[in-house]
Amino acid sequence: MKFWPAIFGSADDAPKRDASDDFWFGQIGLAGAAGEAVTVDRALQLPVVKNCIEILSGATSSLPSGVVRSERRGVQLRAEPEPEHPISLLIADPNTEQSGPEFLSQMVFDLATAGDFVAEIVPKSGGLWELRHLPADVVTVERLKDGSRRWRVRDGGHAERSLVEGEVWHVRKPPIRDGLTGLGAIEAGREEISKGLALQAYAARFFRNDLTPPLALLKEGGFADDNSKKNFLRAITRALTGKNRHKPMLLEHGIKPFRLGVNNNEAQFLETAKANDLALTRLWNMPAHKVSIFDGATRSNVEQQALEFVTDALMPWLCLIEASIGKVLMRGQAGRRFEFNVAGLLRGDIKTRYLSYAVARQWGWLSVNDIRAIESMNPVAGGNVYLQPMNMEPAGSNAGIDRANNQRAAIGEFGGPAFDPGRAMVVLHETVDNEGMSRWAV
Repeated sequence: MKFWPAIFGSADDAPKRDASDDFWFGQIGLAGAAGEAVTVDRALQLPVVKNCIEILSGATSSLPSGVVRSERRGVQLRAEPEPEHPISLLIADPNTEQSGPEFLSQMVFDLATAGDFVAEIVPKSGGLWELRHLPADVVTVERLKDGSRRWRVRDGGHAERSLVEGEVWHVRKPPIRDGLTGLGAIEAGREEISKGLALQAYAARFFRNDLTPPLALLKEGGFADDNSKKNFLRAITRALTGKNRHKPMLLEHGIKPFRLGVNNNEAQFLETAKANDLALTRLWNMPAHKVSIFDGATRSNVEQQALEFVTDALMPWLCLIEASIGKVLMRGQAGRRFEFNVAGLLRGDIKTRYLSYAVARQWGWLSVNDIRAIESMNPVAGGNVYLQPMNMEPAGSNAGIDRANNQRAAIGEFGGPAFDPGRAMVVLHETVDNEGMSRWAV
């Protein structure tokens, strides 16, 4: 006796599985209150969700990054990049299949969707490593009796295997559930994503129906017989659907059409969809203008919103990755850290930048070469001089006066005009020769 007919009746009653239907073969997701099942793949069908994740992953993968060594020189603590450090090289070229930007982009994608990023640490010859990405949905984490963790990996077409501490790099997005896995935004925002999918499906059905709301046909009295009723319904169905749509109709038997429900304007469909899009951006703290929602945006606040993208949306992900690299891949390397350089993203418009550079240069905390480095320009000879205003001296000190006298003497020494005490002001311009010597001119 076959199992299905014995319990449910005829085998013809068994559900027919369509190989193209994700219900049977796709990711399994829980349905929200709106009735739409939510998975990562389905969530990416919403343009706002896809944009948020692509912007985060793209921004991270495009940033300069690498190991930085902190070195104290006198009273100054300087950071020196180490592009040849093994970890810098590893993140730049993690494995034979992925480039550095691809690897980092995949990392942020996994964290922003599933809340976990997992990579297998594979030793190579010569003491080198390789990082192989493991999809979060094929990995299960469990806590062992000794308190350590074990990762069970179900690779497609291969037997299940286990990895232990030291063989896995696992980055988790807080909050950490059961001390093992992170919480992804897709799961946390299931209700809003389900609502967005329902709105999307409703709009598709509405357009497929030529934006025609459902109708009811009112007739006083009944039809003469069932055949008359069936013939009329068949005729009206042909008139409302298929190639006969939009052609004139003749309603007989005193029948009057009535619209059911409300139209999109009455239901405020656009306002509802826009509100849902804004709610989805909040899952990733994404400023609305980054996903082309410009309500409330002005010329004066878009730049501030761009800075908020770096500080509020992007920086938490960068800090999470930097800290995880330091804890797992660089343990015990005191004085060194992995760092993303976001200076380029924090720059304002060219006028604001140059005014800021002028202030920093005049007050002595940036040199010419410091400014050129920020602007990704090569250093120049003699560009490491830090100026100090003559009026910024300790009270009672004659250092400023002595320096001014030396400068005045230098003017006369190098052929410049003699200092005239009767002049109200002398403006000194400094130049530096190829030997690093300062020259002064009025």
